[in-house]
Formats: sequence, C-alpha cells, structure tokens
Amino acid sequence: MTSSAVERSQTDITESEAAVYDRQIRLWGLEAQQRMRNSTVLIIGLQSLAAETIKNIVLAGIGRLIIMDSQEVTERDLGAGFLFRERDGVVGQKRVTAALPQIQSLNPLVTVTALTATTPFIYHDSAPEDQYQKIQAYIKEENVDIVCIVEASTQDVTNINDACRQTKTLFYSAATYGLTGYIFSDLGAQYEFAAQSTEVVKANESSKMVPKQASCVAFRELWIPDHSPFKGKNKRPTLALNPGFFCALFALWDYEQQHGALPLPSSDLEGVKIELQAFAEKFRQKSFINVAAFPTINQTLINHLATHATHEFNPTSAVLGGILAQDILRAISRSGTPILNFLIFDGISVGEGAANSGGGIVVPWGRS
Repeated sequence: MTSSAVERSQTDITESEAAVYDRQIRLWGLEAQQRMRNSTVLIIGLQSLAAETIKNIVLAGIGRLIIMDSQEVTERDLGAGFLFRERDGVVGQKRVTAALPQIQSLNPLVTVTALTATTPFIYHDSAPEDQYQKIQAYIKEENVDIVCIVEASTQDVTNINDACRQTKTLFYSAATYGLTGYIFSDLGAQYEFAAQSTEVVKANESSKMVPKQASCVAFRELWIPDHSPFKGKNKRPTLALNPGFFCALFALWDYEQQHGALPLPSSDLEGVKIELQAFAEKFRQKSFINVAAFPTINQTLINHLATHATHEFNPTSAVLGGILAQDILRAISRSGTPILNFLIFDGISVGEGAANSGGGIVVPWGRS
C-alpha cells in the first residue's frame, strides 16, 4: 500500500481549503463541497479512462481517493495515459505506484491511497465463496462512498455491483471501446437528490432546487427484456435512444462472456464480425426494439468493435472521463440530476444520422 497526505476525519472545510475551492463553492455551494471533502471514492483500474476521471475528481476536492490496480506500466500505457511519463522510467513499475506522484501533485489536499492488488473486488484466479462478504467488509472498514470500476469484465462489474447494493454504496462502471464507450450508474433503489425546478422563473431570479428521488436498476438487470428502455416505444423515441449502439454493445458483452475476453485485433476478424452480428441480432429481437425504427443491425459499429474493442483513444477517454467525473461529484454532492442510469457515447454513428450529442445519450433503464 502507498498513501500520501494525512488521513481525514469528518470535519468542516478550513479557511485555506475554502480559498482553494472558492470558485467551486460559488458554483455548487458550501454544503456540496463539504460532502465532497468528506467523501471516499474507490476507483478500480488505472487505464486512460480512469486517469481522466481521477484528474477531475481530485482537482474538484474529494476527501480521499483509493486506487486499485495490479498491472504494470507497459509501452502502450505511455501513449494512452498522461499519468505515466517515459522519462521517469516507469515501464515495468506498478501502474498505481508510477502514477501516485502525478496524482498527488494535482491537489495535495486530497488523500491518495494506491493499492497494487485488486482483492477483494477482483480475483485473477477463482474468487472465494465469501467474496461478497469480503467486499462489503472492505467498503465498511474504509468508509467508501462510491465504487467505480473501469474497463472490467461484465462478471466483475456484476459481482461488485451486487455487493455494493447490499451496503447501499453508490456504484459506477465505465469503459471505452475505441471511439465508443458507456457509463453505468447504480445509485440505489431510493436515491435522493436536489434538482433544478422546471418552473419558469423571472429574468432576475435563479431557478429553485427541489427534492427528487430516483430508483436505479442493478447491472445484472440490464439483460432482463422487460426492463428494456425500448419497450413500447414508437419509431421516433426508439431512434432517439440509438438502438444500433445498444445492439452492438450487448453483442460485445455477450462475446466477452462467451470467450472470456474482448476480441483482439489479431483474432479471426471475419469470424468475430459474424459472431458479433449474431449476438446483436439476438439482442435486437428480445429487447422490444421497434422494427420500423431499426430493421437491420448497424454493421459499421459491429466492424469497429470487432477491430478496436481493446483500443484506448485519448479523445474518447477525455470526453467520457470528464462526464464520469462530473457525475461522481454530482452523486456525492446530491446536487443536480445524475446519470439515471446509463450513458452511451457513440463516436461512430454520429455522422450516420444517429441521435447523439457530444456528451452522449442518457438512457433511463428501469423496471416496467
């Protein structure tokens, strides 16, 4: 274990901290900043997407950051992760050890704990039968407020999300696949927050914040057809949710579950495309997607994922990491409407007429 800064207790923001975070306090208020200052965020995985997320939440002033990653820095990391500098001779070092000085230099007020093992959250061999209990015990012992896992297998995401549900710990997972990516959030069955009122206000008045409550589904529930966001929607609302992306994404996840890994560029490319196409068609048929809106699978997305699923592109990581960090801060502060509870980023289909903003599409996945 490697740590920096001093351990923090649940205390008020000091005058010196208020001076550092003055702009943010003016933006979202002292109470929200106080919640961030007393929060503990655990991030599992230290690839490019995680690096961008860490940069933003550390600069914002969370109280403590725990990073878990068991991998060593490779030549590939030097091109995708700004936390690793070749001149420092970090190739071969543990990622978290190599990145710690850069992370702490972003904001010395934040306590950073760097762990070179991912247990009890991820086991590279067989997981113990009491894995859930071990995860829950760790979360309680370390007072973790949010768990965020990046670039992980669907099985690891499911296991950790299930454990977080038991401890009522806010949960995020995210990944990039070439020029595409996603963010999933499970903030619990009864997440309370304050959102801007939709009431019309006068020109010289600011909008009021009103209490809201939201219910999220668990990651494992995404595969339940009755929870499909496409169910009962006609052509226009269906197209707005970019069904082509979801068919391709779930096809990629099904491939990973079938083979134990994402497709590599060295794989049988045509065979991978055929298999992804079949998985995508299966998802399309069982997810109540309006046939008139989406009669055939988007082959462009299938081809991209077959080739680039394991590739990290800095622009994708920067955009998605910024969104993820902002939502983590929003969830901690409980100020503003968070992602409820799926966001997709499709950098491929934008030019083909798919409904997609520069910040992605938020899809309300829930119970019918």
